[in-house]
Amino acid sequence: MTATKTGRLAAFLPRLFRLVYPLVSVLLFGLYPVLYFYQRNVQLVLFSSLARVLLIYLLLIIVVYLVCLLLNRGNSIRAANAAAVFMLFFNTYGILFRFILEKDLLTARHYTLLPLWIFIAVYLAWLTSRLRPALALNLWRAVALIFAALAVVSLVGIVPTEINKAQLQRKQYADAAVTAPVGGTQDPDIYYLLFDEFTGFKAVREYWKIPEADAFKTFLEEKGFYIIEDSHGFNTVTLHQMASRLNHTELVGDDKEETQYYELIADNQVMSYLKSRGYTTVVFDEVSWPYPAMPAINADYLYELDLNDNSDFGMIFDDFGVLIIDNTMLFSLSQYYQLEGFGYRPHRNMILSTVERVGNMDDIPSPKFIYSHLMIPHRPYLFDAEGNPVDSEYYRNWEYYPGYWVYSTGIIRQMVENILADADPANPPVIILQSDHGARLHRDPYTEEQRTNILFAVYLPGYDTTSLLQNENPVNTFPLIFNHYFGEDFLLR
Repeated sequence: MTATKTGRLAAFLPRLFRLVYPLVSVLLFGLYPVLYFYQRNVQLVLFSSLARVLLIYLLLIIVVYLVCLLLNRGNSIRAANAAAVFMLFFNTYGILFRFILEKDLLTARHYTLLPLWIFIAVYLAWLTSRLRPALALNLWRAVALIFAALAVVSLVGIVPTEINKAQLQRKQYADAAVTAPVGGTQDPDIYYLLFDEFTGFKAVREYWKIPEADAFKTFLEEKGFYIIEDSHGFNTVTLHQMASRLNHTELVGDDKEETQYYELIADNQVMSYLKSRGYTTVVFDEVSWPYPAMPAINADYLYELDLNDNSDFGMIFDDFGVLIIDNTMLFSLSQYYQLEGFGYRPHRNMILSTVERVGNMDDIPSPKFIYSHLMIPHRPYLFDAEGNPVDSEYYRNWEYYPGYWVYSTGIIRQMVENILADADPANPPVIILQSDHGARLHRDPYTEEQRTNILFAVYLPGYDTTSLLQNENPVNTFPLIFNHYFGEDFLLR
């Protein structure tokens, strides 16, 4: 009996192998787009995001292969070739749809384009499965070898960066040694409030023509702020800009060196200096949303966006998953995987909690430095000018940016009023309102100068603001403050 079972198993295994090993080409071919996009974004995305998408793709590819295997009556090479052809069309539908839409070639509708695309995919898969055995085998080998090589190239780019990311996450930043005189109780509290992609007044006036902008400017001036209208970042890369300003130097580099910026932001010179003066540091960090691989900022108190706070709607795909799936046939179902509240609850709660907490910090000893980086009015554009929810299909539509800009001014008003109401009149705070860059719209006649025009407004008690330039370099933000309030002599750019 045992010998019979062993014989059956010995006969079964080769047949199973002949059915399974051709699947290798389909896996390599079908999974390559995921590896490719992950390699391009590896410094920004967590490995868990890759694993989630790979699992979904793996299940899909196996199902497609089994269907092709059934239709080809167990001929595994033909089934693998047919499945690869179908995956080619599966992975490119979203690209085609957006291309037609952007170029306005014809009226693009999922209910007409998708069935046609599926028909072409199935027909070409069927034609491929009719190839002569020798030609089919050569095609299978070519696909397997080419995409195995491409997968290796991607992994060579991914693995070292993953190791570096893991080391960076484990790195513990030591508190800075005291290198300056310890500050006294009269050192002012400093609020550095950063609003991502908030276009400056000049570009708003020239291009967006948002009528509420003048009222917002008037509000700030009446509160005692000095407005710097013609200030520009030297590019539109968030990490590059923030690493430069928090280290008061114009860094040389580009947006492909994110891990360098991670360290410079997490352990920056501004906070190290203020700690050396006896400041308590508080950070409200939402930049970990688009850059989840970034290590925690070295602060005494750290408040971060809670990505797990999504129980009221769930989150099928994160941003990396959406990037991949939006290229596929599943793009036609985007209204379901980009749910009405996609990214809403954690983001909303972070905004509301920051507004409330920033103006209520009596329990934190002064002097204190508060750094808040909120991802508004950066997309997704969740609210209109009146604070009403925007439908998810318009989250990335630039036409909704002006409304979200106005909504963001309401958030800024609340924060400013809360801070000033909570302030000590005998020792008023310093408040800096800034953005990293303006709206990164790429549409004529919108210019690079308008893309880099930033919000820059300062509340500087006792400071002669007439000495400030209307085109002040934002890298000078903290040197100007430290030189005036602490008698330092930091270099201005």
